[in-house]
Amino acid sequence: PTTNDVKIRQRMTTGGAAGMETVLYIKGQRMRNESAGMGFTTILQCDLKRTLTINDKTKTYLISSTDGTNPSMAAGDGGPTAAAPTAQNQPQRGGVVNITNTITDTGERKEMFGFTARRIKTSMVKTASPDACDKDMKVETDGWYIDFQYAFECPGQTQKHQTPAYRPRPGCKDDVRTKTIGTAKLGFPLLVTTTIYQPDGRTSSMTQEVLERNVEEGSLCLGEQLSGALPLGGVPPPESASLQ
Repeated sequence: PTTNDVKIRQRMTTGGAAGMETVLYIKGQRMRNESAGMGFTTILQCDLKRTLTINDKTKTYLISSTDGTNPSMAAGDGGPTAAAPTAQNQPQRGGVVNITNTITDTGERKEMFGFTARRIKTSMVKTASPDACDKDMKVETDGWYIDFQYAFECPGQTQKHQTPAYRPRPGCKDDVRTKTIGTAKLGFPLLVTTTIYQPDGRTSSMTQEVLERNVEEGSLCLGEQLSGALPLGGVPPPESASLQ
């Protein structure tokens, strides 16, 4: 693991709205995300399988698990418990949903931040039968990617650029059939525009752009200690939740 701190400043723009800037700091298996004007900082700690959410104004923080074992959701703590299946909560059978993921390397290359970036286009086309719970949808991305040794991804987590699945209505289950076309490699995104096409003809777009990238020596707080901060509710965490 590297001892350097990696700093990446990027801007996210949706439609014609003013863009929001975020700064990412990466070291080893930890990443700190600061959003300008939001008042919150998140620290992802892959080595501890958890995320810290820090309220910079109130000096409080929240610890949440990244492996699905968050104590706040455990049975016996007011969390949901599994119920025996009954005729009333059996999912209604829906229809057929075909999802086609396509990834294409256009062959275009250009220099960006000292790297040779490749242009990759992707598309996700979802086609639902009339009796399906889900709806038709199309998502396209057009971006420039590089091979970056500090690209951050926790082991066992899904890829950060995967299109989130549509959530059908509760109690209805479709037969989902997925196929992938193309084998191009994405990598670390420097400039990506995502366009979503809704069934009613509406479209929305979002652009993510890296503005600055630095690799430098430094002492970066990635959750080793949170001086003066208290968990939400003001109660110190048990020893098992120590920030050390």
